[in-house]
Amino acid sequence: MIIDQVNVFTPDIIIPNGRMIYGEKVEGIQSNERSSKDCHNLVPGFVDTHNHGCMGEDFSNTDFDGLSRMEKFLYSRGVTTVLATTLSLPFDAIRKVVALIRNYREHHPKTSIAGIHLEGPFINIKKKGAQNPDYIKSPDDREIDFILQNKDLIKVITLAPEVVGDEMIQLLSSNGITVSIGHTCANYHRSLEAIQSGASRFTHLFNAMTPLHHRDLGTSGAGLLSDAYVELICDLIHLSPETIQLVFKTKNPDRIIFISDAMEATGLKPGQYSLGGLEVFVDEHSARLKDGTLAGSVLKLNDALINAKRVLSLPLEDILRCLTKNPSVSSNLNSGIIDIGKPADFVLLDQDLTIIKTIKNGETVYER
Repeated sequence: MIIDQVNVFTPDIIIPNGRMIYGEKVEGIQSNERSSKDCHNLVPGFVDTHNHGCMGEDFSNTDFDGLSRMEKFLYSRGVTTVLATTLSLPFDAIRKVVALIRNYREHHPKTSIAGIHLEGPFINIKKKGAQNPDYIKSPDDREIDFILQNKDLIKVITLAPEVVGDEMIQLLSSNGITVSIGHTCANYHRSLEAIQSGASRFTHLFNAMTPLHHRDLGTSGAGLLSDAYVELICDLIHLSPETIQLVFKTKNPDRIIFISDAMEATGLKPGQYSLGGLEVFVDEHSARLKDGTLAGSVLKLNDALINAKRVLSLPLEDILRCLTKNPSVSSNLNSGIIDIGKPADFVLLDQDLTIIKTIKNGETVYER
C-alpha cells in the first residue's frame, strides 16, 4: 500500500512531500522531487504509556469487550500503542488485570495494548492524589516475584523511593522494567539516589510529588535537572502553559513524555464517575474528587499535541517526539518511530493537526 504526497515525520527527520510504502511493516520511504506546501503530515502512531481508561471503561476493572471499546476510541485519537495503567488496588486485583491483558494479547496479536503500567500500590500515602488509601502499601516478596515473573508484560512501575528502597529499584530496573518516581515525598537528593539505583523516569512531573523550593529542589527539581524522562499532562490544568515552557527550556525534548493520565470518563459527557473505587466528578475539562483533588484527566493525547504546539515556540518534530518516540524508548517498546522494518503504525494529520486517518499494523483502524 502507498500513501503519497505527505510530509513524513519519522520523527527524527522530515521527508517533505514523501511517499510511504507499507504492508504490516514499513517497506519504503521515498522523497518526491517537487515539494508541496499543501501536504498532510504523516507521523508515527501516538504512544500513551499512562492511561487508566476511557469511554466508561477502566483498565483496572474491565473485560475483552471493554478493552476493544477503549482501543477503538484511542485509535480515533491517534493512539496506536497504549499501556494499560492500573491504580493502587488489592494485589489480587492487579494479578487479575495482568492475566486479562495477557489473555487479550494472545487472542488479539495486533492489539494496541503493548503492556501494563503499574501506578502504585507502592507509593507514599501522603502524596496519594486520587489513589485509594486503603490499598497503598509496601511491597512484599511474593508481589515482587509476581512482577518479575511478568516482566515481559509489566513495562513501567510508578513507585515512591522512600517506600520501596534502592535495592528494590535496582532489582526491577535490572530486569528491564522502567521504574518511574511518583506519588512521593522524596527530596532532591533522595530522588537522585533512586536514579543512580536505576529509576529512569518521573510520573506526571510536579503532580503528587515534592515541589520546587529554593533550599531543596525536591522531586520536581530532580526531574528537571537529571537526565531522566519526565511525564507531562498537557491539559493546561495539571500544568500551566508557563510550567510547560519551563520544562522545555530546562530539559532536552528527547527526555519529555506526554501522557493522557485519562480515566473512564474520557470521551463521555460530564457527570459522576469512579476511579479506583473513589467518586470522581467530571466537567468539560477535568476530573476531580469531591475535595477538588485532580483525579487523572479527560485529556486525549492528540489534544495534548495541539495544546503544546499552541504554548511552545518549537518545531513540530520536537513536540511529536514527546508522544511517539520518547514514551516508546522509555518503556522499552517497539513503536513510535517510522523506519524500514518497523510496524506500520501511522497517523495522518492535516495542517491544523486534526486526525484524518489512523493506521495500525498496515490496516486503517480509524478514518474521519
